[in-house]
Amino acid sequence: FIDNYLALEKLRFNDRLEFSKTIDGNFKNISIPPFIVQPLVENSIKHGMYERNKIIHLEIRAEKNENTISISVKDNGCSIDIADAQSRSLKNIEKRLQFYFSNASLTFENIAPVGVLAKIQFSISS
Repeated sequence: FIDNYLALEKLRFNDRLEFSKTIDGNFKNISIPPFIVQPLVENSIKHGMYERNKIIHLEIRAEKNENTISISVKDNGCSIDIADAQSRSLKNIEKRLQFYFSNASLTFENIAPVGVLAKIQFSISS
């Protein structure tokens, strides 16, 4: 799903959008609920486009360490108000995560010199 979304955005923004995906671990039998990662990618692109001539770099990473899954979306866009991000529209992601996983978390971090790191973590049963 993310591949299709990024392909459409690449057509839309052409050379202004660059992205990489790294998947570490075996995700073959792991089901991630829909519309968990895509809104984070969408938000990163949206915030990155505030500066009209800037190239947006996205790094999407998924890691599995034993029974813990970590999915992160990192961008080079403008920083965000962390409290505001956690209290508004992205709150829907957190609600979906809590519905599927009792121990899920969604965090945001401004990174220097520019950018935001959004990270989802949850445990799965083995």
